[in-house]
Amino acid sequence: MKLDQVNAGTKLTKSQFLQVLVSAWKHSAAVENAVSRFCSTGLFPLNRSKISSTAFLPSQTTERQLPCTDQQEVVEAQNVVEAQNM
Repeated sequence: MKLDQVNAGTKLTKSQFLQVLVSAWKHSAAVENAVSRFCSTGLFPLNRSKISSTAFLPSQTTERQLPCTDQQEVVEAQNVVEAQNM
């Protein structure tokens, strides 16, 4: 089954969806694709230099200040959360 711009926006039946899925699966689930993905990530053969060491650093958002710095505001926020969970 070929989908194109003429069919854009129309609903697929379950049968049509299965036809599209099978076609896509046959093109994407190939041994060559799997081997290529393992090589590109450095998993096999093992290549530790494929992923930069900076990728393992903590994100910058973990270093930001909490929005409430006043202790009373923090306690009030915790009370609201606890009340919502009851």
